[in-house]
Amino acid sequence: SAPAASVPSAPPLHLLGLTLQAPTAISSIVGGEFTGPGTYEVAAVLAPTAVGLYGLSSVGSDGDFRLGLRGRIETGGTVRSIGSFRLTGMKRDYLVVTGDGGAVSVWDWGEKDAKERGGAAADAG
Repeated sequence: SAPAASVPSAPPLHLLGLTLQAPTAISSIVGGEFTGPGTYEVAAVLAPTAVGLYGLSSVGSDGDFRLGLRGRIETGGTVRSIGSFRLTGMKRDYLVVTGDGGAVSVWDWGEKDAKERGGAAADAG
């Protein structure tokens, strides 16, 4: 009689527990001097409904730079795109934000907003 065929054993079953978080993808980014001259910052669309302002800061004596969050604004609607512009004679940039419903806002993210309120409020016009 023929020998019995051996059946390979199945790999052990592992269960993985996950916690869901809000999306953290950056869909758009623009650079400029939003809080004042000489302070280069990056504005980014975080998830679909928030805009964050990040500033470059020097870390250590080796000259490495890091991005630090200066402020975040929840818009209340879906942000479609952002852009920056500078008016003639001005020393800082303004942020243009377009929304889902066709709204266009111009944000003046002043130095006062970035320092006193962590950039949590910007003048929208």
